[in-house]
Amino acid sequence: MTALELLRSFRPYLVLTDVQLPGMDGLELTRRLKQDEKTRGIAVIALPLSVLSLLIATSHYYDPSQVWPMLIGLLGICTALTLLGGFLVLRATMHIHSYDRKVGAIKARYRQIAPLVE
Repeated sequence: MTALELLRSFRPYLVLTDVQLPGMDGLELTRRLKQDEKTRGIAVIALPLSVLSLLIATSHYYDPSQVWPMLIGLLGICTALTLLGGFLVLRATMHIHSYDRKVGAIKARYRQIAPLVE
């Protein structure tokens, strides 16, 4: 089962992915999710985790004074993207609850169509 098939069947609220995935990068995954009606509402956060992991794993080859500015910049970007993702998840959740309330009101008002709206 591919990641896209899994996302279509499972339908999570949020996907956290690496920007540099083998085969399909995080940006292409995001494009495909937004094109599909079933997965359009999934929030996607694509972080450069492999770059950060590589810097940490090979940090003994570098002078710490050269690595810290790069790490701080990457951590700042990751933090900003994580906060943005959290905001998008919160906003999407609020929209979902709003639509659920509207659907509930429609079902209460028009009881004959209530079994059809699930």
